[in-house]
Amino acid sequence: MRKSGSWKRAAALIVLSTLLLFIVSACGSGNGPGAGSGINAGAIMKSTASNAATLTWTAPATNTDGTALTDLAGYNVYYGTSAGNYTNKINAGNVTTYTVSNLAAGTYYFAVTAYSSTGQESAYSNMGSKTIRSTTPPPQTAGIAVTSPASGAVWYPGSTYKISWTYSGNVGSAVYIMLLRNGSLYSGIRYNVPIGTNGAGSHSWKIPRNLPSGSNYAIGIRTLNCNYYGASGTFTIQ
Repeated sequence: MRKSGSWKRAAALIVLSTLLLFIVSACGSGNGPGAGSGINAGAIMKSTASNAATLTWTAPATNTDGTALTDLAGYNVYYGTSAGNYTNKINAGNVTTYTVSNLAAGTYYFAVTAYSSTGQESAYSNMGSKTIRSTTPPPQTAGIAVTSPASGAVWYPGSTYKISWTYSGNVGSAVYIMLLRNGSLYSGIRYNVPIGTNGAGSHSWKIPRNLPSGSNYAIGIRTLNCNYYGASGTFTIQ
């Protein structure tokens, strides 16, 4: 905003005592509103919601020439994605805290100016910045992992044990549980077992008394559509 020659004292508008709390740089780039008019408005960046940034500053009491400030009308908040290049402007009104919300992922740079009741605007304050992280969750990988029996476990014929697994993604509604020996299918345990809930499932298995002893058994779990498969480490039946 251009300054009229008659606004000499007010053109040197406002000294703010607060400095930037986080990133501090030189005041205004020289091409913004009121460039060279001497404002040292210090905006304080603080964390808020993941897609928002809050600016806080101290209300000024004097002009830069030391006289009492009597015509402060409000503040403008400027921000953009390039340091010193503020492509967005918000009239915050006569407040000392303002939150810029709904920011997309990226790094944003902020500055504040003050304006008088006659419409004169100061230079930019010091600059603050905040990086907004993406709120989009990473894509989920589908799969199944057998969590019991544990590798090296010893199970006994005639006893009942819990076979358990975890799953992620859309793997289907049911699984086929198999007993493996030496890495190959030895026998089926149960077909069409419900997948489980909240990423976990289980099935109680009573080991047949006639199973031969060995340390090379494993449990395999496969979805009924054959798309996903997981196997335990080897365990012993004795």
